[in-house]
Amino acid sequence: MITQNFVKELEMALYRSFGRANTKIKSRSEHHPNFVGDTTYKEEVVKVFTNVLQERKPILESEILKGGHQNTAEMFSKVSSMVENKVRATMTRSSLSNKGFDQSSFEKMVRDLKVEVRDVFYKGYLGG
Repeated sequence: MITQNFVKELEMALYRSFGRANTKIKSRSEHHPNFVGDTTYKEEVVKVFTNVLQERKPILESEILKGGHQNTAEMFSKVSSMVENKVRATMTRSSLSNKGFDQSSFEKMVRDLKVEVRDVFYKGYLGG
């Protein structure tokens, strides 16, 4: 199972990451206006999200354990990979549409991630 506190902690980590990315990283317009600049910016943002998840790892793993999963490291790794992939995909989509990684793109990403993370937790529990 997944605990409600896990979902809340994950969501708070995502919002914390978005805030840090917007304040600690040079904006997209300050990077070179080419593929290398796009890639550099994307990787800097992904690194912020990864670092914040690592900071919150003890809390997230304790919630995973409360949910009945014995292999907390494996489940945390799956969630971290999902977050990393989702951030990359969202940023790629945003850069292709020239919107940038704005608040609405981020909030849609968070909603999608919460659904996908629940699916990972319940895979095997409900015959899936």
